[in-house]
Amino acid sequence: VPEITQVPTTVGDKPGILITGHDLKDLAMLLDATVDAGVDIYTHGEMLPAHAYPAFKKYPHLKGHYGTAWPNQRVEIPQFNGPVLFTTNCLVPPLSSYKAKVFTTGAVGFEGCRHIEEVDGKKDFSEIIALAKTCAAPTQIGDGKPLLTGCGHEAVLSLAGTVTGFSTAVQHMVAGTTNTTGDIWRVYVPSELGYGSTEYSGIPASSTLVFDINLV
Repeated sequence: VPEITQVPTTVGDKPGILITGHDLKDLAMLLDATVDAGVDIYTHGEMLPAHAYPAFKKYPHLKGHYGTAWPNQRVEIPQFNGPVLFTTNCLVPPLSSYKAKVFTTGAVGFEGCRHIEEVDGKKDFSEIIALAKTCAAPTQIGDGKPLLTGCGHEAVLSLAGTVTGFSTAVQHMVAGTTNTTGDIWRVYVPSELGYGSTEYSGIPASSTLVFDINLV
């Protein structure tokens, strides 16, 4: 079950592999293949929620999240310096400056880019790992502030008994009054009605909490 998790966006000094898309199985196989390889793994785009799953937190070389969303690939991928693995994500036709570093797998493919096939339930990542080792470490982009993910249904509802402001908001979300099923509430909880001056699960002390809640 996903947990509310703070995700680093700063880079390390080791070369890296960027993985993007939605396929958590591919991420797990890549992480297993790169244990003790001297290469860090970074997520991009829609792969951000992977950091919320406890199973992935055992990998110290899952360094963090790099960049923003898939439409910005042509700007962000060249600054990553290392190779990128596309799983199920939208692949914007790569520029010639980094096309040689693009690998695809699963349903994704692009002419001129290397494709990693699955054979007997396994994938051979040796080529992308070898290439990563020849590359420079990623260039820092963005402000370096951490991101928050893992705010799924169960994780958010678990806060009802600990976050006073959240509990108060939920009391007003009654379908059949002025609200209807499908409504989306954005709830801002000031720190004094949240965790106050205490850090909680990676959330800094004195933070304003923001929840997007879908009424079902």
